[in-house]
Amino acid sequence: WYYRIVFKLVLQPVSRINPMLTQVAFPILSKVHSDKVLLKRGYFRMLDLLTSINAPVLMGIAAIAPLLIPLVLGDQWLPIVPLIQVLALFSLVRSTGKAGGSLVLACGRADIAFYWNLSLFVFVPLVIFVGVKVNGLQGVAWSLLGLQILLFFAWYQFVVKRLLGFCFTGFIGSLIVPVIFSVPMVGAVIGIAPFLITLPEIMQLTVKILIGIVVYSGIYLFFRKNFVKEQLQLFFGWK
Repeated sequence: WYYRIVFKLVLQPVSRINPMLTQVAFPILSKVHSDKVLLKRGYFRMLDLLTSINAPVLMGIAAIAPLLIPLVLGDQWLPIVPLIQVLALFSLVRSTGKAGGSLVLACGRADIAFYWNLSLFVFVPLVIFVGVKVNGLQGVAWSLLGLQILLFFAWYQFVVKRLLGFCFTGFIGSLIVPVIFSVPMVGAVIGIAPFLITLPEIMQLTVKILIGIVVYSGIYLFFRKNFVKEQLQLFFGWK
């Protein structure tokens, strides 16, 4: 149950949102699978959209974890705060692969997904075992983060590049902007903390979340107004 609480706090937010987006992505990518240019554009747009949601949520969880964990679970759970923060970063890197399944299936290459998952079946338990031996649960978290970063580059090299051709700049570019926009949000959430110290903890948490939403949304809408309009038209038919 200890592990379940830790992983649920970090993974549940993205596990509820990502499947809805990837379900929309699959039929779109399937329609253009024979056109490499359109397929590449659609895949990068989906990565961009997923990261635009996952980055602020998961980086926000890492930022408010020192306040959120004791408030929700009690002060006795303070030692797991660093663990939550590492797993939030792990989940962010891991979430970039969610659109990959739609790409592979749209291209009719389910065999690639099979061999990829088979390799994970071998490597992930080994990494967890080594992490436990090195530093217990903290070792597992850091080991999984390190493995996920390696898998991120391996996914590009062995899957994305094979299906779409050389496109590393576009691949990274579709992910980096939302992460960059999330950095000032994290800075604002952390920076406001000394000014809230006299408020009740629930009020501090509420203000931090609201400030994070306002800062990220403001930056995103200012720099990416056209992208937001495109997604609203795609998913909701808004004009």
